[in-house]
Amino acid sequence: MLPILPTTMVGSYPRPSWFTHQLQGRDILEAFKVTHHAEAFDDAVRTVIKDQESAGLDLLTDGQMWFDDYHMGIGAFLWYWLERIEGFGKEKLPHPARARARGRDVWALDEAGGIAVKGPIARGPVRMAALFAGAQRHTERPIKACVGAGPVQLSTLAHFVDGPI
Repeated sequence: MLPILPTTMVGSYPRPSWFTHQLQGRDILEAFKVTHHAEAFDDAVRTVIKDQESAGLDLLTDGQMWFDDYHMGIGAFLWYWLERIEGFGKEKLPHPARARARGRDVWALDEAGGIAVKGPIARGPVRMAALFAGAQRHTERPIKACVGAGPVQLSTLAHFVDGPI
């Protein structure tokens, strides 16, 4: 039973310095075939959940340990989804709005980058249910799913072109 105003955190939890594994665009079921990666990931998730329990939070998160260390601090906030949704290229391109950017926006758009739409957009191996279940194993408290970027935000990075960019 949760209190009327349950406490939680927002955003990604800082990655433990010892957790250096990266998905690099791979499906978690592929990456976690490597025992050391799977064990380190599980340890990192357990650690951030225990930190949140110690702080007294009511709703916990896996800390988004599945985000890679891309640009923008948590660049995988955008790229985790783009790398796993069918129809997008894999390379980082200039942001579509870069030519019109001024001031601080230049840095932000350069860090985010853009992506080519190469074919029909279709479901890919996002694996949120598996990530959620893995986190829930470490606590009796409820785990919330933290998805990061949504379709509107991701679409702002897309180059819809017929030829080379």
